[in-house]
Amino acid sequence: MNFIFFKQRLIIKNFAFFDIENVSMLSKLKNTYVDKLGLLINPRTNRVHASFNQTITATGRLSSSNPNLQNIPIRTELGRKVRAAFIPKDKHDCILSADYSQIELRLLAHFSKDKALMAAFAADRDIHRFVASQIFDVAIDEVTDEMRSRCKAVNFGIIYGQGAFGLSRSIG
Repeated sequence: MNFIFFKQRLIIKNFAFFDIENVSMLSKLKNTYVDKLGLLINPRTNRVHASFNQTITATGRLSSSNPNLQNIPIRTELGRKVRAAFIPKDKHDCILSADYSQIELRLLAHFSKDKALMAAFAADRDIHRFVASQIFDVAIDEVTDEMRSRCKAVNFGIIYGQGAFGLSRSIG
């Protein structure tokens, strides 16, 4: 509980030093995590235990709740401080962090045996940019953000069975 109180004071103390763009992020961190983590501590273990849900999302992706550990910002200093509250019980243990980057498209490449997609993944390319370069017949470094965005919508639309109407709405 001291940690939560300390983090709450830290955020409130530093609140005035952030510009207006950070007010929303600070409010979200405080209301969603700092204020609530103490309420989620299990009285038997004295720890917070999130639930990981395998069958809740429509896309089949893993989600978490109570608290949602997947939404704690990682790219901000304060988000990293909130994440630092989660430590393994034993100093010899570790907390697993796994990012199945573009797993759906990797599976598509594997099962379809598409040599170009498999080569792009093996070369650690941005797959949406790679597909855009193929579709628009331009070099990868000439792919615009709009081209990439449209191809990303098509890539995931194909995987999730999006119809022509839905695809037309998602790419404009």
